[in-house]
Amino acid sequence: MPKTRVYIFNNGKILIEGIGFKGNACIKDLEEILKALKEYGVDTKIEVHKRVHEGVKEAVENVQ
Repeated sequence: MPKTRVYIFNNGKILIEGIGFKGNACIKDLEEILKALKEYGVDTKIEVHKRVHEGVKEAVENVQ
């Protein structure tokens, strides 16, 4: 079963890690998370986008 881990660090950086996704499903999940953050007033920009065998890891900077 796919899952998403979201890590929020003291410096405002956010790491979003998709695990167990197939194909581009992890990207769609990431887009939904970023959309939800924006709806709550959290502006983000993607610093690093890295697909790995298990899914995708995103390093996102909180630019609020």
